[in-house]
Amino acid sequence: REGIDGTGMPGRVRTDERAWKVVAYLRSLGGGGEIPPGDSQRGRELFFGSANCSTCHIVAGEGMTQGPDLTLIGYRRSVEFLRTSVLDPNAEVDPRWWSAQVTTVDGVNASGYLLGEDIQSVRLLDIDNRLLAFPKAQLEQFEPVKTSRMPSYEGLFDDDDIDNLIAYLASLRGEGVDQ
Repeated sequence: REGIDGTGMPGRVRTDERAWKVVAYLRSLGGGGEIPPGDSQRGRELFFGSANCSTCHIVAGEGMTQGPDLTLIGYRRSVEFLRTSVLDPNAEVDPRWWSAQVTTVDGVNASGYLLGEDIQSVRLLDIDNRLLAFPKAQLEQFEPVKTSRMPSYEGLFDDDDIDNLIAYLASLRGEGVDQ
């Protein structure tokens, strides 16, 4: 009823009955309990190990916050969406994860997630989670980057490892986490 932060879902549902209809619809879009091929435990080892996913993503408080929180991703997204996201991260990039690079007239270079832009300023969140604000009048260059900062895992891991990673992501349904 109040929407979901970090998503395109605003809070516009007025009645409990309507809210449950929306929930049922959204659940129909997700994995719906679909069990992909692969070993989720091996996928977890890859996620927190050689795939380096946790250097940008957080799961149940473990990892970093430079990318989306994946604690509930298996509940919110289908197996097909997860596979596409891992193999072709640029297929769908939410504007919340767009980045930008700026250069000031004084020669200062900065980059980070594009938090906002208006006619007077540009605001970024850098890799150290610091808010950076630049008046547009002081910018020599401002370049939004609307592609994902996540690398494609296509060709980096074999098909079995990709299946394992997807199985782990699909298993992330927030169990044991306050929702």
